[in-house]
Amino acid sequence: MGQEGIGETYQMQVCNCGLIGDVLILAKPGDIYAVYPPDGGTTNLNLAVGNYTVRWYNPRLGGKLWNGLVFKISGPETVCLGNPPDSIDKDWAILIKSEELPGQRI
Repeated sequence: MGQEGIGETYQMQVCNCGLIGDVLILAKPGDIYAVYPPDGGTTNLNLAVGNYTVRWYNPRLGGKLWNGLVFKISGPETVCLGNPPDSIDKDWAILIKSEELPGQRI
């Protein structure tokens, strides 16, 4: 099987992206970022040019993605990702996705 249809996750790499502490991130800069702050709370992320959505995943319960207080962000700049929908002192995974389709970026 080739790379076609495997998904964006396999194209992501570990990225520093301006994060501090034990926060983990996988990224395909400009397209998609997966951020995991294991101790909860908020964090900042250095974004490439573009407009992005921010969704939260609760790894303790599973299920759907949730909106937090911040659900739209733009780069290029370092932005605060806001707090998760609840249990801000617990771990959450954060999915940041570009609103632009590949090939439509300026």
